[in-house]
Amino acid sequence: MWLLLTTQLHLLTLLVPTMCSPGTDPYPYVIIGATVASSLWHFTGKEVLWITTLDMALALSWFLFDILYALAYHTWITFIQVLYLNIVVAVIHMIYESTKNTDRNTYIVHHSLWHILSAAKCLAVASLIQCS
Repeated sequence: MWLLLTTQLHLLTLLVPTMCSPGTDPYPYVIIGATVASSLWHFTGKEVLWITTLDMALALSWFLFDILYALAYHTWITFIQVLYLNIVVAVIHMIYESTKNTDRNTYIVHHSLWHILSAAKCLAVASLIQCS
């Protein structure tokens, strides 16, 4: 339950309009898709190859959109900030995963806290790449 709820916090990023792309901005759809895929992954409670692949592909897409928007619409400083935030949160996740405890309750608490950190990072990045 907590994993699903904390995953949904990523949807708060939709409150920061990027509107960088002419016409329909695909960024909100990437956010929704990545959040739904992550929720589906946590809902299954086990690794299902196609869900894992979809989850990772959409997370990568979100990262690439962050980087592309920072490069295309902003300064190098913004690009470095966006890259830094994404890398730090990814490294924290990788460190945790490499030292993961087998206790399910501990995993739920720690991964839920990581979701909160990740959602905060997403809000910060969206604010950085916001176009006016």
